[in-house]
Parts: sequence; C-alpha cells; structure tokens
Amino acid sequence: MKTLALFSVTVMMMMITFTGYSQTVGITDDASYTAHNSAMLDVRSTSKGFLMPRMTMSQRNAIASPATGLMVYVTDDNTVYYDDGSGWVSLLNSNLPATPFAQVFTVAQAGGDFTTITAALNACVSPSTGNRYLIRVMPGTYPENILCKQYVTLQGAGKYSCHINGTVTAADSCTITGFYIDGGILCQNTSPTITENIITNMMGNGINVLPPANPWIRNNEIVDCEGWGIHCNGWDAYAWIIGNRIERNWMGGILCSNSSPVISNNTILKNHQFGIYLIGALGMPAEPTIDDNQIWHTQDYFNGIGIYMTGYCEPRVMGNDISCNFTGIEIHPDTQPSVLANEIGYNHGFGIRCWSSGASRPVTIKGNHITSNTQVGVEVNFAQPIITHNNLNANVGGIDLQYAGPPVPMVSYNVFDNRTMVGGIPATGLYNVTGAGAAIVP
Repeated sequence: MKTLALFSVTVMMMMITFTGYSQTVGITDDASYTAHNSAMLDVRSTSKGFLMPRMTMSQRNAIASPATGLMVYVTDDNTVYYDDGSGWVSLLNSNLPATPFAQVFTVAQAGGDFTTITAALNACVSPSTGNRYLIRVMPGTYPENILCKQYVTLQGAGKYSCHINGTVTAADSCTITGFYIDGGILCQNTSPTITENIITNMMGNGINVLPPANPWIRNNEIVDCEGWGIHCNGWDAYAWIIGNRIERNWMGGILCSNSSPVISNNTILKNHQFGIYLIGALGMPAEPTIDDNQIWHTQDYFNGIGIYMTGYCEPRVMGNDISCNFTGIEIHPDTQPSVLANEIGYNHGFGIRCWSSGASRPVTIKGNHITSNTQVGVEVNFAQPIITHNNLNANVGGIDLQYAGPPVPMVSYNVFDNRTMVGGIPATGLYNVTGAGAAIVP
C-alpha cells in the first residue's frame, strides 16, 4: 500500500510539474500556467532558477563532439560557456578570449595554486592561440614586477581589491584586467588588451606605448601619475584609447610623439598643463583621431591647454566637449588639423588659438560651437586657417574673433557678434551674420 500511495503522489506531481501541448513542454510549479506554444521547452517559476550542468574545465573539454549551442557552467572560473560550432566561448565575461583555456591557475595569499603572479606565469608552458592560460588573482597585494606572457590572461579580483605593487610589462595578445597597478604598464612591441584597471605611477607614465605596438586600452582609470597618463612614443606606436578616465596626471593626460592613436570616448579631466599634447615631425607625423572625448579643467586658471599641437601634426578633432580649461585648443606652426563639430566653451582664456597656416593644406575649423570663453572665442596670429560654419558668439570677454596678419584667415558662413582686427588687414570671406541675423564683415 505504501508503494502504491507513493506512486500515486509521484504521478500527481508530474502532472502538475510537466505539461505538454502540441510538442511544447512546460516545467512549472504553477498548475494554472500554460506553456507557450512558440517554445519547445517553457520553464516558469517565481521562486526557483534554472540550473545548468556544472563541471570543471577538464570535464568540459572531455565532452566528445559537443553540439553547437551546448551550454555548461565551468566551476574553475565560474563562467558559462557555449559551443559556437568551432569551440567553447565565454558567455559572461567579454574580457576573456573565446578560445578555451588549456589551464586555469589561481594565485592567492593562501589556498591557491601559487602565492605569486610570477610563479603562475612561469607555470604557463608554451602558450599559443590554441593553448591559452588564465591566471585568476585573488584579493591582496602582490609586491612584484610582472613580465606577462603571450596568450595568457591575468584576471584580477577587482581594481579596488587586487593590487600589483610594481611595474607590469605587457606581452603580445595578453589580457590585463581587474587590477590596481601602481608602477605603470609598458607596451613595447606588443599588442595587449588592458581593461578595467586602475593604473598609476608616481615615478613616470601610467602606460608607455613604444613601437611597434597596437594595444587596446579601454575602460581604465589612469590617475595621479608623475608623468603622462599615456605616452604613445614613436611612429607605428598605434593604440586604441577608448572609454578611459584619465585624471590628475602631472605632465598631462595623453602625449602623442610622432604617433597616431585613436583617442575616443575618454574623460580627460583635471590634468596639469595639457589634456592631450601632439608633436610630430616631417616623415613621422602625429595623425591621431580624437573624437567624442570630454577634455575638462586642464589647469583651469594657469595656462592649461585642452589640446596642444606642434610640429608636423594632422589630427582629426571631432565631436569633443572641450571646456573649463584655460585654452581649449592651441595650434602651432606646421600643424594642419581638422577641428570639426566640437563644443568649445567656458574656457577661462581662449576657445581656440592658431598660429598655423598648415604645412601642405590649411587648418580647418568648421562646424564648432565656440561660446562663453572668457577672453576670446577664436584668436588667429599671422596665419590663414579656414574658419567656416561655426557659431562663435556670446564669448564672455566680448571678442568672438580676433586676428592679426598678414596672412589673415578666410572666414565664411559663421555666426559671431564682433571681431577685432590687429594690423589693419581684413580677413577674407562672405555670408557671416550676427546672433540677431544681421550681416557682419569678417
């Protein structure tokens, strides 16, 4: 009788829990719920979750001929993986490479595989694209200089809890993520991914990029360095500098010496002297793309400059918010930038200052909103830039455009309320108007 009663209860539980409708299977603890007919399997609960198979990395790798789309949870690195038809791909952590790790090591003060990062790196034997290693570093301070290895991911427990008290030398195709690094990072002849770190250096630069090098530098805090936050130094020292907070560095935020990085979507804030400094030479120009950054409070009242360029430079400066510096942009001889569609305002001296007619083509200042600067909106000194389609009015000092020549700028299709001409030679150009819509000569 006990066996029969138990069987009856089991059947009733199955009827409540599993319901099938035209090949749709519903799993639920709600007897009134109807599985959706667009799903082959519909799982519903307001008090329980779905638990997929859990296994070690070795067990996962031992699955024979996994189906495309097969999913497992790997306990070695607490990550969900799925098979994309060519290999296992990490689902939860975009910082980790898709290629499966050959081995996962844990570094910890106690209880790990190793107590130092260097010992774990030494245990990574012949890493390659098909033989990658993951080194997980648990919270704590690690007083060592790190020499990374190619195809090895260093994953700290978090930038506020995992501290490398030393310098990190990057390696090609390595990943450095989740650390507080107080001795800076060196990228020479390497193309690593550097992401989600706090990086400082009281003795020099936060990140040095030396050619040939093509690192990804994204979503880091690069702060309080004695030198520059980032220095890209030399032709073929390219870098993708994206989404970082670059703040309070003594020399400045970013220095590009004869190099052409992409500088995009960064907050470059409260650096001393310069937000971004560009210097180039004929044959080794600086040709960076600088777009969608916030460049603010560079030595607000003490001649701090948001973007400074000199020598042979040809940057594209587009869509940035350049505010509350002393000077927004300063353009020196032989540079020939395109300054397009930026917000340049509330600087305590000048919006733009220009001394350059360009080396092989003119400086172009087009489509910018240059307003509320304390002294002058645009100042041109013995140069011939093209100034067109800008809104230059309402600068606090009452001078929207000031120039001295010869030569003088070409000024057309702008809005400005006044201009100051030094030297008696008028600028060329047509179709300028005041903020009220009245014609005004340049």
